[in-house]
Amino acid sequence: MKKILLIMRFILALAVVTFVGLTTRTWAAGTFPTNTYTQSFLTGGNSAPFSGSGSVASWISWYDTPGNNTQLPNDVTTPDPNAGPGAGSLMVDNPFTNGNQNLFFGTFGNQAGYDWSTQVDLAPFDTIAFDVFVKPINPNTGLIVQTSSSTNFGSLQVGVINPTPAATFFGSVTIPASASNGRVHLTMPINHAMGDQSHIGGIAFNYNNYNGYPTNDFVFWIGHLTMHYNPGQSNPPPKLLTFQKPVTGLNMTDTQVTGNNNNRYQVETATSTGYSFANHPTGTVTYSWDIKSFPTNSPNGYQQHFFIVNGNTAGRPGQYDQAADWNLANCIFITVQADSNNFAYMGFRYKTNEPQGNGMIYNTSSNTVQGWPVEPVGFLATSNYSPLGTWSVTFNNQTNVTLTAPHGQTTNFVFDPASAALFADPVTPILGAQPNDTFVIGESVIYNSFSVTGNDHPLTDIFTNDSQLSTNWTVLANDPNGVVLVPPNAVYWLPWTLPDTGFSLQTNATLGTASNWEEVAVLSQVQNSPTNRAALLGVNALPSPNQGFFRLHKRTYTQLQVLWPGETNSPSAPGGKIGTPNPSSYNVGDTIPVTVNGCDSTWHIVNITGSSIYLYSQTDASANIAVTGGPLVNGTANLTITYITVTNTANTVTAGDGIATNTLQGTSSVITVN
Repeated sequence: MKKILLIMRFILALAVVTFVGLTTRTWAAGTFPTNTYTQSFLTGGNSAPFSGSGSVASWISWYDTPGNNTQLPNDVTTPDPNAGPGAGSLMVDNPFTNGNQNLFFGTFGNQAGYDWSTQVDLAPFDTIAFDVFVKPINPNTGLIVQTSSSTNFGSLQVGVINPTPAATFFGSVTIPASASNGRVHLTMPINHAMGDQSHIGGIAFNYNNYNGYPTNDFVFWIGHLTMHYNPGQSNPPPKLLTFQKPVTGLNMTDTQVTGNNNNRYQVETATSTGYSFANHPTGTVTYSWDIKSFPTNSPNGYQQHFFIVNGNTAGRPGQYDQAADWNLANCIFITVQADSNNFAYMGFRYKTNEPQGNGMIYNTSSNTVQGWPVEPVGFLATSNYSPLGTWSVTFNNQTNVTLTAPHGQTTNFVFDPASAALFADPVTPILGAQPNDTFVIGESVIYNSFSVTGNDHPLTDIFTNDSQLSTNWTVLANDPNGVVLVPPNAVYWLPWTLPDTGFSLQTNATLGTASNWEEVAVLSQVQNSPTNRAALLGVNALPSPNQGFFRLHKRTYTQLQVLWPGETNSPSAPGGKIGTPNPSSYNVGDTIPVTVNGCDSTWHIVNITGSSIYLYSQTDASANIAVTGGPLVNGTANLTITYITVTNTANTVTAGDGIATNTLQGTSSVITVN
C-alpha cells in the first residue's frame, strides 16, 4: 500500500478546512526507454523507436477532422544537416487557404498509423525540440509563400498524444519569417501538470493560422525532432486544495486543457426535428436562455452563444463540428458578451451556403461580390446591465426578428426571407460558451434554463432542477469535461493538483480506523484547468453529517477484472465483483459488451489511462471471436466481443494488457454460447 499523501478535513458546522497530514513521496517512473527520443527522418526504415528512428509510417494528418487521415512523407531531398548524415525531414503539407488548422502526429512505435506499441511515462522527459524550415517558393504551387504582416508563418502547438487518441499541447511556438532563410530550432518545455502522462504514444503538433495567411497551400518541413530524457527529474505528488462551493445549473467552464482559448463548451439538442422557426411562416417562435453566472474580467472576450445550424444531410453537427459556425453551411450565430464596464450586448449574425468558412458571419463591407449583408445584422446594447438574466430571440412570421435583453431592452430587424427559409427542419440548436481570452481558465458561463416555444417540438429545461443533463441534450465540446450539470444536491468542489496518475480520492469519518477509508462516489470529475482536477461532491459523498476527512491515495495497478452485463465491481466481495451475467446465454453472432477494469490487489479500480487491452477465449481455444474496443481510460475499458464460431457452449473470456505485460490477466465468469 502507498503512503497517504494529504488528508483534508471538513467540519460542516464551522465551514472551515483543516489540513491534518502531509506526507511527500517521489513518483516512480514507469517502464520506458531510458534515453532521449530522436527522430531524424533517416533514409530507410525504422532503426529503433528511441535511437535515430527513421520510419515515418506512423506520421499522419487529421486536417481538423480525426478520421480523415493523410500520411506525411519523409522528404529525403530536403535533409536537415543538424540531424547528422542521412537525415531527411518531415514534409507537412497544409492544403487549405485563408487560414485553418491541421493536427498531425507520429507515434514512437513508428510501424504504422496509430501504432501504440511503444508508450512512455513523460516524467523523466523535459523538452520537445525540433527544426522548422519553410521554402520561399511553395514546391506544390510555385507561388511565393506569404507571411502574416511580414512577421511569421503562423503558430504551431507542440505536445503529445495518447492512445485514446487525444492530444495534449504544452503551448505554441511561432514559425518566424526567418524560417524561409534556413532552419530555425524551436523548443517546448513539457508541462508535467497537464493530465495523465503515464502512457504517451507519440508527439503531436497543431498548425494554426486564422489571420488570412498563408493565402495558398502552405508547406513546411520539420527535422531533428527530439524529446529530451532527464533521468534526475521526478514529479511531485498531487496535493488537495481548498473546498469550493458549486453553483447549481449547467456549467460551461473554460478548461483550456487542450491549450486553446477558442475551445467551444456546448450542448446540442439530441435530435434535429421540430426546433425550426422557419416551419412556421405565420407563427411566432421564441428561443430564450437564462444566464446565472458570467465572467466579469474578460471585456469583449468571453462569449455566451446560441446557434441554429444546418448544412448537412441530417441538419446536425457531427462529432468534430464543435465549430459548427465554421464547418456547416448555414448558421445563425447569436452572442452575448460584456464590455469593459461589464455592460452586456447581444449580436445576431448568420451565414448561408458557406461550409468551411465564416467570411459572411464577420463581413463588414456593404459591397461584396457575394452580396453579403453587413454583420451583425442585429445588435442590442444594454446601457448599464450585466449579462445575467433571460435573453431571447423571437421570429415572428419567419422574418421579423426581435432581440430582447433581461431588463426589457429590445431591437428589431427583418431577416432576409431566402436566408430564413434555409433554416427549415432539420436544424439543431446549440447552447454554449467560448472563452476567447487566455487568462480566464476556470471561469464559467452558467445557465439556469433554456426554452423554445411556438415550434413543433417545444422544449423547456430548468437546469437548476435537473439531477443530470437531460436526454434532450448531448455534449458537443472540444473538451467535454468542461460541460457539467451541477445538481441541487451538490455540496462541494474538491480540487487537487496534477499529475495524479494512479491516485484516487478517498474519505473517512474519523482518522482512528485505517480500514474505514472508502473510495468517494463523486457526482462528476473535471479537469478544470491544465494543472488541476476537481471532484464534485454530493451529500451522499460526505462520510458523516458533521465532519470527514479526504485523502488522495495511490493504488498499484496489478491485475485485470472482466465483467459481463449484470456484474459490477465491488472490492469487498469475493473476487471483487457482485452480480451474475445477465443474460447468461448468447447465440453465435451476438455482440456482447465486456467491461475490463484495471485493479489493484484488492480489486479497487486504479486511475490509469492508456494500457492496451486484448481479449481471447481461454476455455475454447478453437473459438473464432471478433473484438472491438479501446484502451483503459480512467481504469476502465469498454469492449465488445462477438463469437463467430464456437466448439464449447460454456465459455469464458480472458483479458490481458499488451503494454503492461506483467499485469495479471483476468478471466470472466462462464456464459453459454450456442
